[in-house]
Amino acid sequence: MKFLFRWLFRIVVLTLLLGVALVLFKDAILEEITEQRLAARTGLEIRIDRLEVALLSPAITIEGFRIYNPAEFGGTPFLDFHELHVEYDRARLARGELALRLLRIDLDELSLVRDRQGQWNFQEISRRIKEHTPPDERFTLDFAGIDILNLSVGRVKRVDLAAPDNVQVFRADLRDELFTDLRAPGDYVLAASRLALKLGLKRLTAGTTNVPPIRASPH
Repeated sequence: MKFLFRWLFRIVVLTLLLGVALVLFKDAILEEITEQRLAARTGLEIRIDRLEVALLSPAITIEGFRIYNPAEFGGTPFLDFHELHVEYDRARLARGELALRLLRIDLDELSLVRDRQGQWNFQEISRRIKEHTPPDERFTLDFAGIDILNLSVGRVKRVDLAAPDNVQVFRADLRDELFTDLRAPGDYVLAASRLALKLGLKRLTAGTTNVPPIRASPH
């Protein structure tokens, strides 16, 4: 759980950094550019329903943001965000620092898929991101932490392609969980531990359910 929390956070920061880097573009154009840049940087299919960059205030909102699994893992959404919203410190950004005043993550679904060889989708996705990120295209912004993280998680789905009819769904139903003053690595470890504990308690009381097997997306 701690590893997934840190890995998920890296994906979110990468997306927000691209939005900040393209802040002079506007909405519809920015959606297409961001989709293309993210696809190029991850080797994955990316879809964004709506992206809004506020020109008069330091804020970015992304709605309907989906990152799809590779075809060999079913091609279904890996991460399905209802919303990502960030408010950043404009003055510090001008000095080369990305300091987030508010990061609101509303994740509808996280899908964990294991192939017939026992490899997990997030392992393959991590490998692809490293492969598609050349050293000369890495961001030069220094990440300076988060004042407030507001996290909501709908459900986590687990699929084993060796037994595709046995799909497990854990309904996290986590709403507006707040984490403050995230600066040092230890702060994120504590936040991940707190989240893992809370979700673990929910799992003990609610359990998991089985749903019909996931099929490959037709897109």
